[in-house]
Amino acid sequence: MRPASLLAVVVSAILGAVCGVGGGLALDRHRDGSFSDPLALGIHLENQSCTDGTLVVVATGDSAPALATAVAQDPHLRYLDTRHSCATAWAEQGPTPRYAAFLGPFASRQEACATRMTAEHRGDFVTRLHDGDAKPVRCVCYEPASAMPVLRSGLEASVLDGIWVRAMQRVLTDLGYLAKGHMSSFYDQPTVAAVEQFQSESGLRANGVVGPATWAALVTRGCKLYAS
Repeated sequence: MRPASLLAVVVSAILGAVCGVGGGLALDRHRDGSFSDPLALGIHLENQSCTDGTLVVVATGDSAPALATAVAQDPHLRYLDTRHSCATAWAEQGPTPRYAAFLGPFASRQEACATRMTAEHRGDFVTRLHDGDAKPVRCVCYEPASAMPVLRSGLEASVLDGIWVRAMQRVLTDLGYLAKGHMSSFYDQPTVAAVEQFQSESGLRANGVVGPATWAALVTRGCKLYAS
């Protein structure tokens, strides 16, 4: 073999080995997800399988702009493609979005709800990585009674009170006492009427005030709907 040909073979072998190693590293990086960011959000895409863990879903949508504001506020978020993740509840209502930005996974629904039921996560929701779940986790079922505020008509609600009003409205809706879609976060007249009807049918004083006894009845009756 001519020296020039031998040199070409050696160089080719070296380049092949280098490219092979580099290709393998690139494949590994893509496989573990650490370098995957198809929407160019600056955070990792990490699809989630059905592990029965829980996520706090912070933003959803079909394109980068739908997630961008949430990501700018919290660079610790990650996101997933719902088409390649657990087939669970990726929206509180309506069609399933293509992408979801999230915190977690958390080991339990209690842990995820402790994060979600804070002023910083107003409007977020918790989903369980469980195949076929139709609705997000109802956090009233996993929060301690001591965390539940007394709610009444005319309340000058804080952000946190508004979160609890909305959670209560959701349970009343699921029980059929409040019209679907009426999650206003305000203790308005339709909510008062729904609470009074629920209290009356639960053997409680129908005064429209949601205190410990009414919360207990809501949790007992409402959370049976979500048990699985």
